[in-house]
Amino acid sequence: MANNKESFFNNKSKVFQLACYYEKAKNFTKAVEQFKKVLILDKNNIEALLHIGFIYKSCKEYVKAFKCFNKIISNDPNNPHAYYGLGKLFQVMNNRDSEAIEYYNKCIQIDKNYSKAKIQLGILFLKTKNFDKSLELLEEAYEVEKNNPLCLTCLGNIYIEKRNYHEAEKYLTASLKLDKKNISTNAALADTYFALGKLDDAIQKYVTAIRLGGNLPEIYLNLGHCYYIKDKYDQSINNYISALKLVKNTRHDYYYYLGNALVAGKRYKDAIKAYQAAIKLKKNKLLYYFCLGRTCYLDNQYKYGIKYLEELLELEKKLVNAKKENFTDKDVLYLLFKCYSSLPSVDKVKCRTLVSELMKDDPKNVKYINCLAALYEKTNQTFEAIQAYKKILKIDPYNAEASRDLKRLEDRDK
Repeated sequence: MANNKESFFNNKSKVFQLACYYEKAKNFTKAVEQFKKVLILDKNNIEALLHIGFIYKSCKEYVKAFKCFNKIISNDPNNPHAYYGLGKLFQVMNNRDSEAIEYYNKCIQIDKNYSKAKIQLGILFLKTKNFDKSLELLEEAYEVEKNNPLCLTCLGNIYIEKRNYHEAEKYLTASLKLDKKNISTNAALADTYFALGKLDDAIQKYVTAIRLGGNLPEIYLNLGHCYYIKDKYDQSINNYISALKLVKNTRHDYYYYLGNALVAGKRYKDAIKAYQAAIKLKKNKLLYYFCLGRTCYLDNQYKYGIKYLEELLELEKKLVNAKKENFTDKDVLYLLFKCYSSLPSVDKVKCRTLVSELMKDDPKNVKYINCLAALYEKTNQTFEAIQAYKKILKIDPYNAEASRDLKRLEDRDK
């Protein structure tokens, strides 16, 4: 009798080991087959049921997984692992986070030191931007598992959200020491370095994330930002283009960033196309019209510059509480003046009107008086141009450009 019992347990142990081997090798069909053999030998074997449940979850056979975990609970109502399994199951389903939270909480009620459940709860609260609750749970988990890379990465992500980048750097660096090939951790540490102004370190981590297979548009976009700030416009442009190729729902702001890099690289025609694409996707974004008008001016396409800037002004009238970013009404009027005054046939009345608008609240602005002087000179009103340059020098006696232009005109009239 004793020998039969020993043989039974030895056989069950060997089958279980074989099942675990197949599971580790990701041969899930064979693994389930062997775990079921364990259940034939011991129909209420909780470990086998747990393994089968998690395999079914991984294979997205959610109903089967649900039945496995519930079978465990029916035999052992205080089994924390089964509740954890149910939490993981509902966490991967769409719009079932509330149920996942319920099961994780049940797991922790049974075993207050169940750190894995606390980490997953922390992730769910991080997702809903409940940073304080997330931090509380993750710190509790950290006390139990100080070397859990997922816990360390999540703590780093919370501190990124809280803009405490030095703390984020500490946890993310610790996580990478344990799991250096983790794509999301490399990307998160890169984001942290970017926020801290450590651009070279940020570039290194973004590149590492990409090499590890992190083909995410956000990574290429942020890498593009790094190169843009470092005035490496070709690399910036290439990464923005890569981001656009990867993004599923085309983002208007991606085209905007690409346009800025193209302008900085003096590729104005390509920049115009990028801004036009941004406007096509976001027709009410005033900034895009301003950038497009400015780029047309830089590319000597003055008529198109006027077209887009005047469209901007018309759009601004229609929009309630129109938001202007990185430019003012005066910037638009100034650019319009530059476009109008650069046309082969200058519209003197339009140009004078624009200058008057510019100087209305700021009559001593040297930049605007210089516009007036340049207009007078272009329309052969030399005396008026000389007076305008003299006015500039009264306001700013050291203005080299006005001194040079005044001398040139006075010498020409001698």
